[in-house]
Amino acid sequence: TFDDGPADPYTEKYLSILDQYGCKATFFNLGQNIEEYPELCKKVVESGNELMSHTYQHQQLSQLDASALQQEFSSTFSTIESTTGVQTTGFRPPYGDFKESSWLNSGGLASVSVLWNLDSEDWRRAGVDSIVSKSTNGAFSGAIILMHDGGGDRSQTIEGLRQALPKLKEQGYSFITVQELL
Repeated sequence: TFDDGPADPYTEKYLSILDQYGCKATFFNLGQNIEEYPELCKKVVESGNELMSHTYQHQQLSQLDASALQQEFSSTFSTIESTTGVQTTGFRPPYGDFKESSWLNSGGLASVSVLWNLDSEDWRRAGVDSIVSKSTNGAFSGAIILMHDGGGDRSQTIEGLRQALPKLKEQGYSFITVQELL
């Protein structure tokens, strides 16, 4: 899975690598970035990958009141649909922070919160070897790997993905969307 995009030029590079290895992924995009890069969102969907919400502005959802939380969801779900034709109520909460009170404040707008099992920690920019190690060590069937395609320079993540996918495929893993996993 990829958070914080879409982002130019990284999203297209991820799509190319995924295609090269016959893999599919879920992209959790920010509403503000979808508006900035609508064509990249369309490419995600057209390439057979999945698109879900990462909220509109990447705010810490447990800190928002009901009105602000519902606005984060409704604006992004609406932007995804108007841009790509995809209807979704799935999301990944920024920072993985979504409490019972957040569910209550959401007003029923969201259906599923998707976290992760393996964090590549690519956001630390600790190097390609670290990203590959954190994305592959401890892998198991059904695991969800967290990577980022937005939020700054993702060149290490690009190379990390390029190395991690064949390594995991050699171990017998395949790569599907969250919806397929569910």
